[in-house]
Amino acid sequence: MSDTKYAPLGKLSALQKLQVRLGNTGVRISPLGLLVGFFSMIALCYYILIPAPVPLTSTATQVSMKELIKASIEFAERGGKILVDIRNSPDIGQASKGTHDDVAADDIGADDPVTNGDKESHKAMTFGFTKYFPTVHVVSEEHTASPDLDAVPAPSNRNREVDRILTSDEYLNPDRITVWIDPLDATQEYTEDLRQYVTTMVCIVYDDKPIAGIIHKPFEKSTSWAWVGHGGNLVDNSSAAPKNSVIVSRSHAGGVKEAAKKSLGEDVTVVPAGGAGYKAVSLFDGVAEAYIHTTLIKKWDLCPGHAILKAYEGNMSHLDGTEINYKYDSDTKSEGGMVSSLNHYQEMQAAFKDAYNV
Repeated sequence: MSDTKYAPLGKLSALQKLQVRLGNTGVRISPLGLLVGFFSMIALCYYILIPAPVPLTSTATQVSMKELIKASIEFAERGGKILVDIRNSPDIGQASKGTHDDVAADDIGADDPVTNGDKESHKAMTFGFTKYFPTVHVVSEEHTASPDLDAVPAPSNRNREVDRILTSDEYLNPDRITVWIDPLDATQEYTEDLRQYVTTMVCIVYDDKPIAGIIHKPFEKSTSWAWVGHGGNLVDNSSAAPKNSVIVSRSHAGGVKEAAKKSLGEDVTVVPAGGAGYKAVSLFDGVAEAYIHTTLIKKWDLCPGHAILKAYEGNMSHLDGTEINYKYDSDTKSEGGMVSSLNHYQEMQAAFKDAYNV
């Protein structure tokens, strides 16, 4: 018999089998209907698993700190994804901005490199703030003459961790807020493919004081953040740090080591590392007791770590103990060195102040 109605079920397709079994009920299965139903289920799952952004309540005259922190985390992660994609590409577009005046010509970091990663991460991060928080002051390491804001997606305004840790919110005057952005911290290490040191960073400043910091490690897909007086997501493992230990820039390790010996004794441990963000977070990881920098450094390098340390009752300052001013119209360069620590700030600041006669 050629009629499939009477063919053995084993020779029929799944759809034909279902049609035979339902034949006596009067129910007919439409292939088109099944296809429509299948794609409807996919669409439903998409909207359940990837919810739409929550509208921002921040306005031109008041900004929610929780919303700004959530957006900062998301923008840092957007920039981080770009860094990973470009680092994995055949050409990272490396060029030179010039040389660092404070680094010897034959030392690591004497050249001041810039890559496509710096530029594209800058756009992803800075344009987000410019479009969705247009009345806050934004300072970034990189610059774009004519930003294209049309294609910048809105922040999701969804972050369960932030909502769980931050149980209260504050609305602040945006004209008193400055956002410092480092779209690629540790560019030198990025060019060397030393991925563990690379971060994207955001710091939120009120007047001239850092009040929140975000440090994202894109190659580890981890983000550290904190808001002073409200909380953060870091775990304090600083007790594991070797006694009399300091972490310093790879390009300045020698000079700091001699000063550290003078200040802390011959048994001092000096850990060279790349990236200001990496070094700040390492204080929580028990890598060292203090992070020291003895030469000129940019404020977008310092500010995020400074805010995070303050949130956990640590501190950062110039070597002479004076505070660092992060107001938007201040010089982006920070001179006078820097000392920071989570639990040993007072003793470390006193020791290095004497060592450098400041």
